[in-house]
Amino acid sequence: KTARTIFGFMEFLSWAVVVIGVIAAFALANAGGSRFGGMMSGGAAFGAAMPGIILAIFGLFGVMYVQTGRATVDTAEMTGKMLKNSNEELKLLKAEKRELAERLGSAEPSVAPAKTGKTIEEATSAPEPTAASAKQEEPAPPHVTTYKGLSITQAGMGVSVNGQWFKSEDIAKEKIDAGEVPMIGKRG
Repeated sequence: KTARTIFGFMEFLSWAVVVIGVIAAFALANAGGSRFGGMMSGGAAFGAAMPGIILAIFGLFGVMYVQTGRATVDTAEMTGKMLKNSNEELKLLKAEKRELAERLGSAEPSVAPAKTGKTIEEATSAPEPTAASAKQEEPAPPHVTTYKGLSITQAGMGVSVNGQWFKSEDIAKEKIDAGEVPMIGKRG
């Protein structure tokens, strides 16, 4: 906010210098003409107006520098906002990763699951107990199928094959067929 106030004041001063320079250029050109009997050649009038023109050009450079400074401040503010958003997203992804690992009952997965749109509080809070969850003490083991010698483990948010996560079993099978899933412990 301070930078914006300072740049606003500097821009006002720069525009004032431009206006003063233009007025000075016309005044000096007129003064030079009246000094020599009212008639002055174009070159002489231009020469007399030169200090005012130079002053106006310096004012325009001042405006240019102020605009550059404002752009720098805007860039810094937007970068700060993007960093804040990215840190919040990272916290959310870490919470989702922990939640998925807890549901699978294993170590953390090597690839983060897709964004769910939950807030950090929603992602990290424990679900409220229901009648069905109160009856069930042990979570059901994950569903595992075998395809071309590879285990496809289904979880709530997708499937895992050799540490890679996919949205569905069909997509995982397509990637296996395309050779995009490494055959860990197997020779191809």
